[in-house]
Amino acid sequence: MIEKKIKTLVVEDEVLLLKNIEKKIQQADPDFQIVGSAYDGEEALKLVEQERPDVVFTDIRMPIMDGLRLTELLKEAYPSVLVVIVSGYDDFQYARRALGYGVCDYLLKPVRPEELKKTLEKLKERVLAHSGQRLITVIQAQIRQNMPVELDEDLRQYLAEKPFGMFLVCTGNLRMRVRQQDEAKKDLWEQILKDMDPEGTEFYVFPENPGLCLLLLRGGGDKRTTAEKLLQKAQEQEAGASVSIAYMTEDIIWQQLHGAFRKARQILLSNVRIGHSGIFSDNEGQKETVPAVLSAVMTNQLQTLINGGNVSGLHKTILQLLKEWNQEGYSQQWVEKVLHQILLLFQQNLFFSEEDYDRMFQNVFETLEIESASQDWEEKIAEELCGWMRQNRQVPSEIEEAIQQMETYIRKHYTEQINLSELAETYHFNHSYMTRLFKKMKGQTPIKLINSLRMADAKEMLKKEELSIREISETLGFTDQHYFSRTFKEATGVTPKEYRMLEK
Repeated sequence: MIEKKIKTLVVEDEVLLLKNIEKKIQQADPDFQIVGSAYDGEEALKLVEQERPDVVFTDIRMPIMDGLRLTELLKEAYPSVLVVIVSGYDDFQYARRALGYGVCDYLLKPVRPEELKKTLEKLKERVLAHSGQRLITVIQAQIRQNMPVELDEDLRQYLAEKPFGMFLVCTGNLRMRVRQQDEAKKDLWEQILKDMDPEGTEFYVFPENPGLCLLLLRGGGDKRTTAEKLLQKAQEQEAGASVSIAYMTEDIIWQQLHGAFRKARQILLSNVRIGHSGIFSDNEGQKETVPAVLSAVMTNQLQTLINGGNVSGLHKTILQLLKEWNQEGYSQQWVEKVLHQILLLFQQNLFFSEEDYDRMFQNVFETLEIESASQDWEEKIAEELCGWMRQNRQVPSEIEEAIQQMETYIRKHYTEQINLSELAETYHFNHSYMTRLFKKMKGQTPIKLINSLRMADAKEMLKKEELSIREISETLGFTDQHYFSRTFKEATGVTPKEYRMLEK
């Protein structure tokens, strides 16, 4: 832990008493460094601004500004400064007011050495605890780079003395969507590090996502050997659990913490496998994998099974897919990306409310992230998806009627400016959900229907010489002639002008 001199300011209007208090403090504990003295509260405030002491010893009765007012102002402007009242007035009212301002102690003159020693011990404990917390705050801020960091000289010197060894560890699978806190993992890794080094190498444990912790160890050493020991200890503590560790092979100085953390995180995300332990370093290179894309053949096969309601065939196909992915050694991140594509097929080819889809998505990925044994997650995910197939996914009659009314409206008003978002709100849908339902029931999206109706009219109107292409475009509801021409060519393969020439 950081070692430091405790900067101390003494405030006393009588010179002899002031020197006597300073001498007694230094004799009782040389770690308390006198950085200044003042004869009244106003002078003391100026010194506090200059010296930023950790501790202030102050008398009560002083000219210009007394000790109680000084204490009050210190607590407002410098809340981390610890204050001890030293007074010759054995008056409960003073003591009560002083305690109300949060002073650490109240000593009576003449100060007895044994009482002063107890007070100094208490002050040192609080100052060092604050310094330790400040150190942790500085390290965290450097890792995140989410706030500016001001360092006093003690912290700067301490951080520069030794580098860090960095280890990012994951107990179980990556839990990027399961967000419950898991402080037990922080305790686990703290205990593991203590067991590994009874002599007490300094370390810091920072919980990230649940199950994910960043370990920083002060000093150098063989990082691979340390990672192997961490893995062994964790598996002893967490019987049956998988553990993955990403580590940086080089020592990390504190200014490099942010970049090193981002790199370690990417290494871990790219390599963690479901239900498997592993150790990965920054010098092993990027492992080549196939793109995380569901093949066109598999997409068509799954669509056929879903639309045909073939539950047993779907279960067999998905289970086989998951087992193949596991045997090929694909990372959890890879599996999640392709699973997401399968969930989109369910959403597109079955009737799902937004709430249904969200629940299915959550169930599948919670199973993936929480289950650590591969045979469990493969079977459970296949069964979860087939469970949705077994449910009645027919479009409810009221929704079917709403979609029919929308189609009727579009067929009547397709040459006008139709705002599809407003139309969806009229029937209490959001735009994307309405588009998906419309396509499922009508075989095309609303905008495709509008354009197909307009293109059918455009073909007939282009046969008439008296109408210009711009007039046809405006008549059909297009505000941009170029957009009309582009849409027409996409539908027919030729421009309006070319079509008119062909029809002559």
